[in-house]
Amino acid sequence: MNELSFGEFIDLVGRRLQMHPNVAREAIDGVFDCLKVQVALGRRVIIPGVGAFWHKRVAGKTVTVNGKHYRVEPHAVPSFRASEPFRQAVRHLEK
Repeated sequence: MNELSFGEFIDLVGRRLQMHPNVAREAIDGVFDCLKVQVALGRRVIIPGVGAFWHKRVAGKTVTVNGKHYRVEPHAVPSFRASEPFRQAVRHLEK
C-alpha cells in the first residue's frame, strides 16, 4: 500500500489549484478544523463526491484484560461513510 504524506498531499492540492503550498495548507487545515468541530458538535457533515462524517455514541461496558476488569465509560467515536462516486473511483483503480 502506498502512502501519501500530508506534505505531498498539500503539494498536489497546491498544484491542482495553482496556489502556493502555504496557502493550500491553510485552506486544507481550515477545512479539517471545521469538519472536526462540526462533527464534535453532533452535526453530520456531507461532502458530495467524498462521503459523510458524523459521530456515534458508544455505550459504556466492562472489559477484561489479563483477568482484570476495567470499566470503559460511554464515549463518542468518529464515523465515515464513503459516497458511491468515491467507492466507484476506488473500485475502478483496483483493476
